[in-house]
Amino acid sequence: MNSFPKIAVQSLIFAAPIVFGSTVAILPSRAATFAGAGAEIVLENFNRIGNPDSIESSTNTRTRAIASSPGSVANAETPLELNTAIATPEKLTQSSVVFASGSGTDYLADAKSKSETGIMFDAVCGCFRFDFQADLLAFVQADLPSETARAKSFVAFYIFNNNDLSKPIDFLEASFSSDNLFNFDSSSHAFVTESSIDPLLNALTFNGYYARKFEQGTRLTVRSVAQTEAFVAAGTVRVPEPSMIAVFGILPGLIWLKRRSNLKPVPQNIQN
Repeated sequence: MNSFPKIAVQSLIFAAPIVFGSTVAILPSRAATFAGAGAEIVLENFNRIGNPDSIESSTNTRTRAIASSPGSVANAETPLELNTAIATPEKLTQSSVVFASGSGTDYLADAKSKSETGIMFDAVCGCFRFDFQADLLAFVQADLPSETARAKSFVAFYIFNNNDLSKPIDFLEASFSSDNLFNFDSSSHAFVTESSIDPLLNALTFNGYYARKFEQGTRLTVRSVAQTEAFVAAGTVRVPEPSMIAVFGILPGLIWLKRRSNLKPVPQNIQN
């Protein structure tokens, strides 16, 4: 297993002091609050050739920063170079990184990011397998009881049978929050072989593989997701927080899946 940190986690570790330091530099005499989250998931070593015409990738981000009293500062960032969705017939990679920071008496800042990719496969002989690896990081700093800071990272992949795109037939979902809460759920065909947690970085990594046999000629769609959110606030500024689903919506995903069902499978030359 590769050791800490991976791409998204490493980027967050290096970038966090810069973002946090910029907030403190503005008001050095005041306490500052910071929240950051990073997520990355990679699917690779597919035993089938993905259909290049079916590839789609998307990245959605949203930031909000409000400083309502004199001398207060709020900052929220979703760095473009750290929020990526890359898909090829051989590999799917998503990374998502967000920051939020604030200083003063009345402020609110939050940042959300979601990156996803997908591709269609023809299982042919019925055997379908790939490897996965994921990294999750979420950390906060709040100096005063009146300050709120939280962060959360999430990764997932979903397998759809193209004959019924209404729900996945297999999945893996994992989330990690700044209060060290880790949630994991998967279907019986996803196997985690190694995992590790770094308490100093408040980061977690795991890897494994997916394997299942299907009827010959079964057409499958694979989607993977990386998602992060960070939130800080102090004082009386309170704005209702929409959920990630409300922010980014599920309709684009449903439209994308419908398009996948109309694509022809790519010729396969791999044998068992």
